[in-house]
Amino acid sequence: MPVVNIQRPHKGRMPSSLTASLTALTILLALCSAALAQPKDPEAPRAPVVVDEKAGAKKERAANQPEKRADLYAYSVKALRADGRSVEGTADLASPSITFTHVKGGVSYEKTVRWDDVESIRAVEWKPVGHDKTSAKETQPVFFYPSRWKLVLKSGKLYDFTGQIALFNKIVVKNRDGSAAVYTYFVDYWKRTGTRSGMWENARSTDFDHPRRHPDRSACVQVRFR
Repeated sequence: MPVVNIQRPHKGRMPSSLTASLTALTILLALCSAALAQPKDPEAPRAPVVVDEKAGAKKERAANQPEKRADLYAYSVKALRADGRSVEGTADLASPSITFTHVKGGVSYEKTVRWDDVESIRAVEWKPVGHDKTSAKETQPVFFYPSRWKLVLKSGKLYDFTGQIALFNKIVVKNRDGSAAVYTYFVDYWKRTGTRSGMWENARSTDFDHPRRHPDRSACVQVRFR
């Protein structure tokens, strides 16, 4: 029978190429461990989310960004009441001008003027709002809003027009004494039944149209611009 010689591997030193590979792998693992040990830079915080409840939508804005407000325009004014009293100071208006329609020679014109060019504006007639002729209540409140105006420019030009000026419903005048609110509209109470029926409670008049041209004494009737 043939004899088969089996050679056992010799115990010796590891090849140099394998040693170099293991050394490189060890260094790489050490570098990775060091990198993982380094703390990361903190992320910038997100801006807060502001929920607009009316629109039902989410809006984002920076925490230090102020909320945008409507522009106001300050004017030096003198507000006169029907009782002759007045208050002077500074009033903030939401618009720097007014646009109205006036009639001249049977033709309607749309006109825009700046408050800087206005000398005065006066309410000369009021319109009742909220009167219910079918109401059975003994006393019924009725609001009167200015419905006709006379506007005078500093140049002397006069305009007569009708309509409601919402920004003049309430005017806040500020001065060194503080702030005072004046109103161009007013309320009276029409007595339908009972004592003094068919009469205005404040005006003491039986003429239903009386308050149209005779406002309450506390109502603001004119604003003069300085």
